[in-house]
Amino acid sequence: MDTYEKFLFQTSFEVAALASAAEAKAAEEVAAEELPAPTFSEEELAAAKQSAFAEGKAAGLTEAEAGIARQTEERLAALTERFESLAGIIDEKISENHQESLLAAMTVVRKLFPQLSNSERLMEAQAVVEDCLERLREEPRMVVRAADQDLDSLKDHIDTCIARSGFNGKLVFLADNRLSPGDIRVEWADGGAERDQNAIWQEIDGIIARTLGAAKEQDGKSPPTAGADGTEQKDTSQPAPPAGTEPLRRAETA
Repeated sequence: MDTYEKFLFQTSFEVAALASAAEAKAAEEVAAEELPAPTFSEEELAAAKQSAFAEGKAAGLTEAEAGIARQTEERLAALTERFESLAGIIDEKISENHQESLLAAMTVVRKLFPQLSNSERLMEAQAVVEDCLERLREEPRMVVRAADQDLDSLKDHIDTCIARSGFNGKLVFLADNRLSPGDIRVEWADGGAERDQNAIWQEIDGIIARTLGAAKEQDGKSPPTAGADGTEQKDTSQPAPPAGTEPLRRAETA
């Protein structure tokens, strides 16, 4: 018959566990000592260093190039906007200078016009009549209207031209106080011709206004026209031209 001994709790399991842990640690140390430490030659280290440097340099260059490209694009956009603004300013200044030059030239012309008109007015009027006589030799009758102060001088000159022109009709001279000095109107049966300084200046002013883009109507009326002396000129009581008369022409014939 088997016999049993009473367990008295005298066996220590901690000692066995500690011994087992110590044995495992010792085994690991032995294994670590047995593994050879990795070794590299100087050439390999230099090559690795050079490779790492090249990779870092390439990455830095790529980042720098991207930054430069971004900055260049931003600056180009800013310059483009600046140039567009400057181009607009330059165009505006050119337009202003063009307008100022044109207006300055017209101011000079207006100041010189009275003197030129006084010295040359009879020549212009005579040219109108002479051209009419030359073109209308078969016309039976023509009427020449001029300012009273021009009529005598004009008549003396035209009388000497009648024979030369071959005009066979009757020529009538009439003073018209509604015409300005230097203006003339020639009338015949179915037409007429005239020199009208006011009409000429109106056309000149209209051309200038269109050139400057300033032709505007005010309350449905045309703006006042400046006279030869540069001052604003009001409506004058010029006689209406007869049917067939064409102003702003030198001796236009029907």
